[in-house]
Order: sequence, then structure tokens, then C-alpha cells
Amino acid sequence: MAFSASDISKAAFLAVIYVLTVLGNALVAYVLVKNRRALLKNRPTYQFILNIVLSDLFVGLLTMPFEFTRELLDEWIFGTAPCKIIEYIEIAVFGTAVFTHALIAYDRYRSLARPYSPRMEEKLVRKMIALSWVVPAVVKAPYLYMFEVQVISSKPVCTPKAISFRWLEKLYEAFSFLFVLFLPFLVLSWCYFHVIRTIRGRSPTVVAENFFASQYSVIFRTKKRVTRTSGLVATAFVVCWLPTLVLSWIRIVSGTDSIHRGHVLNKVAMFGAFINEATAMAADAAANIAMATIIGLGMVISITGNVIIAYVLIKRRKILLWNRPTYQFILNLLLSDLVIGVLLCPFEFTRKLSGQWIFGKVLCKIIDYVEISAAGTAVISHALIAVDRYRSLALPHLPKLRSKLVRQLIASSWIVPAMASSPYLYMYTIIDHPFYLRDQSPLCTPTAIPIPWLDKLYEAVEFSMLFFFPSCVICWCYYHVIRRTFGSQCGLTPSARLPVAEKALRRSRKRVTKTACLIVIVFFICWSPTFLLGIWRIASGTESVHHGHILFEVSFFGAVFNEAANPIIYSVYDRNMNISDHIFCRQRVFNETSQVDRSKNFQGMNHRVSVIMNQVRIVEVPSR
Repeated sequence: MAFSASDISKAAFLAVIYVLTVLGNALVAYVLVKNRRALLKNRPTYQFILNIVLSDLFVGLLTMPFEFTRELLDEWIFGTAPCKIIEYIEIAVFGTAVFTHALIAYDRYRSLARPYSPRMEEKLVRKMIALSWVVPAVVKAPYLYMFEVQVISSKPVCTPKAISFRWLEKLYEAFSFLFVLFLPFLVLSWCYFHVIRTIRGRSPTVVAENFFASQYSVIFRTKKRVTRTSGLVATAFVVCWLPTLVLSWIRIVSGTDSIHRGHVLNKVAMFGAFINEATAMAADAAANIAMATIIGLGMVISITGNVIIAYVLIKRRKILLWNRPTYQFILNLLLSDLVIGVLLCPFEFTRKLSGQWIFGKVLCKIIDYVEISAAGTAVISHALIAVDRYRSLALPHLPKLRSKLVRQLIASSWIVPAMASSPYLYMYTIIDHPFYLRDQSPLCTPTAIPIPWLDKLYEAVEFSMLFFFPSCVICWCYYHVIRRTFGSQCGLTPSARLPVAEKALRRSRKRVTKTACLIVIVFFICWSPTFLLGIWRIASGTESVHHGHILFEVSFFGAVFNEAANPIIYSVYDRNMNISDHIFCRQRVFNETSQVDRSKNFQGMNHRVSVIMNQVRIVEVPSR
């Protein structure tokens, strides 16, 4: 049997929707069941979301394979009984999905527009979920009689036939349209209209007792985010189900058999419903999955790269770490990145994937405190590397830093951020209030110090100590390094002849300076959102940027990217940490000092050999 291009394209499109529907809804169902204690217990919204996910999975697993075969063959080949059962299940479960959207909208309305209304009881929620299955199943029961296999254009088609009594047929179509589509659609539109009007039109004026204003502002922004998500879901629902509404209205006016299964409007309505099944939960989960995937990739690259570079440094510690302050600072930087990658990224990965904080208040304080402290250590380590580069390249006559001083600087790079960030142990908390967040995810975020001027003063001190001053040191040091390295060549003519050792030293300086410049450029690109976040909090307070705010997310991903990029840059551009040479070629470490000494020794040896040869020639002449 030859398949037309139209049949193949429709079947391929349906197959893609089928895969997205099954995988996407299965993943969301897994997350909900996995975190059932935090999400499903006394959380009506997530119980309704699980209900709609199960209905979409039901359609995807039971009916889409038959639809795929029908679109590919352009005819029905499964007989009359499967025609009645499959079509009835598909229509009834579609009605369940529409009902559940209305229930979600109603619960959003109660929690966001009427926050002080009592929570729906568990028994009532179970009854509403049961009705979302029973009502469509009962209303659509006549389709078990109406669907049959008919021959249309010489092909068997599974399509509904009209009821013998014309007035009864139109009455049933109107009744089915009213209870399964129109009324849920009105409930959904009315609820979301009032939610958006409440959130966008005015700020709530009542604050619960013992509830900080900073936490309240975070909650209000969370409400706005949830409202945007709900509005997106409602918009996708209306767009995808609009052809079905038009189809039902035409059948009310013209009869059931006026639009058969092969009609273009019926196909558009079917594809719209399938697309809504594939994307309804994606609006809330796709962003979380994408961010979790990015964090997971960054975590793997960061841990793998930093572990390898740290292994190379420790393996060659006699050459690289002994009396080499730069590589000791680099090892300290790698360790701070490993602390973030190993200890903190798994928690952030789980937070992004589940869309909430599930580890409790104590871990909320500890994990975020360690994250901020380790980030400060990384920035200070960059500044220490810049200072040592400046001393060795711009001021080569200065003695090397003593080992004791290097150890003290490394210890200070951990102690200073730990002390400067210690107030975050008090400020971080979980925002989860029974009135305002009963259908929201617990949020681990910093809250402002009750005294506004003290809160802004602390943000200014913390930002200056951990980010601003180290950044100024980095810029000043590398500016003078670049000026000394590349500016010193301007006075030399092309014919100027330098010793081999001097040429090697200059090439080494240029290469090290280029590597350092690349590190600094990547550093400022990745950390500039964090600088902007710090300035924002100084101006507006700590609670102005919470976890989940777009600026916070961008700054976090920038830090993760910098942790993953550092080992790649060092392994590619620093010969002493060249991973491929170490693993594959087994080459020795490229040591600039040893290269220079070797060239000097080589020149001296050539001079001694030439002197000896001349003496030999002088001695040999008389003998001739």
C-alpha cells in the first residue's frame, strides 16, 4: 500500500505529539508521586494536576496508537467494537481534561483571589476528581451507540451517526456541549479573569499576623508568577480547544453527521486536543526541566574538569605547587569550585527539577550559606592569582611570596567570605505560609533584616568585601601586566637581537598574559549578573531579588558556567596543566624556569665545547 505524503506527514506529526504526551506527562506524574508528601498532601491544585496528567496519559497510551494508524492508512481497520470503545474513551477522557482545567482554575481563584477562604477538605477534593471522570463518562455514553464504521469515499471510516429523531439529536448535542465544554470553559475564564484582576489590579492590604513584610513581598511576587503560568495554561487551553467548541456548535445547528471523522474541522479539533495534552503540563514543567538539565550538565563538566586539573596539580606537586604561589591559588580556586559542584549543585538540581525546596529549613540555611561563601572564596582566589601574576610578570625582581604567607592568604580566602556571609544563616528561611502559599511551592530565599538601613548597609559591606574590592584588584593587576608585557615591545626594532633565553621568557610572558586575560574576560562575563544583583539589593533591599527571580537565576547560571569554564581554559592554555600531554603523551611538565636555565646551560656548554675544540686544533698543528 502506497502512502501519500499528506498521510505520512500527519502520522509523523501525531507520533511526535504522542511521544511528547507520554514522556512529558509521565515525567510530571513521577515528580508528583515522588514528592507526594510535599505536593499532594493537602494541596488540591497538585492533586488536580495529577488528575489531568493521568487523563492525558490515558488518552496517549490507549487511543493515540489507533489514531496514528488511522491517519497513516487514511481508513479504520479495527472493526466496529473497537471503533465504539476507542472513540468513546477518547471523547470521555477529553471531557475529564476539560473538567480538571476548570477545577484547577477554581482552586487558583480560591488561593490567590480569596486567600482567607478555608481550604477545601480532602474528601471534597476526592469527590470533585471522581466527578471529573463520572460526568463526562455518563454524558458521552450515547456515543457508544452512535459511533459505527461507515464507508465514505470508498473507505471505512469510524464516525458518529445521527440519532433517528432530529430534535432529540440536536438536544443531546446541546446538552453534551453545555455540560462538558461550555460550562467548564466559563468557569475557567471567570476564575482566571478575577485572579488576574486581583493580582494585577491592586496589591493585597492584609498581612497575616507574625509575617514579615519582606516575606510578604516575596509571596506577592510568587503569586504574580503563578498567575502568569496559569494565564499561559488557560491561553493554550482556549487556543487548542477552540476548534472543538466550533465543531460542537456546528453539530448542534446542523446535526451530528454534518461533520464526520474525516472532515477537516474534526481533524483540526483532534490535533488541537492532542497538542494541549502534550503542552498543558509543559508550561509549568518545561522551564524547570530545562534549567535542571543545564545545571546537571554544568555540574558534570565542573566536577570532572576540576577533579582532573586538581589531580594533575597534586600529581606534579613537586614541580608546580612547591614554591609556586600561582598554582597553589589555582588549586584553591578549583577546590572552591568543587565545593559548589559536589555539595551544592545536587540540591540546586533537585530544586529546579521539582520547582520547590524539599530539604527543610536547616539545610536551606546551610546550603545557601555555603554556596555564597564558596562563591566569595572563588572571587578572592581570582584576585590572589592576579596579584601573583602581577608580581611575577610586571615586577619580576621582587622575591617570591613565602610559603607561610601563601598559606595565610589561602586561609583568609575561606575565612573572610565565611564571616562576611554569616548573617545569611539568619536571613535565609523557607516561605511557606498556610494562607498565602497553600498551593505554592516552598521557597528557600533570603529575607531582609527588619531594620531597612541596616539591611542595605550589610548588603553594601558584603558586596564590597566579596565582589567589588577583589574585582578592582583583578582589573588593576591585569591592566599593569598587559601594559608591561605588550607595551615593553614598542621600543624594540625588528632587527633587535635578543638572547635565546630572553626570547623564550618574553614568549612565556605573552602566553601567560593571554591565558590570564581570557580567564578574566570569562570571569567578568559570568559574574556581571552577580554584581548587578548585589547593586540591586543595596539599592532596594535583600528581599527585592528572591530565589526564582530572573536576575537571581541568571547570576546562578553564570557562576555555574564559570566553574565549568575555568578547568577547560587552564587545561587548554596552560602547558603545565595540559591534560592531553599528561594522559596520552606522558610528556614532562613545561617549566618556564627550567626552560630558561636549560637554554642558558646549553649556551654555556656550547661555549666550553668550542673552546676545547680550538685548543685541540692548536695542539694538533705542530704535530703535522
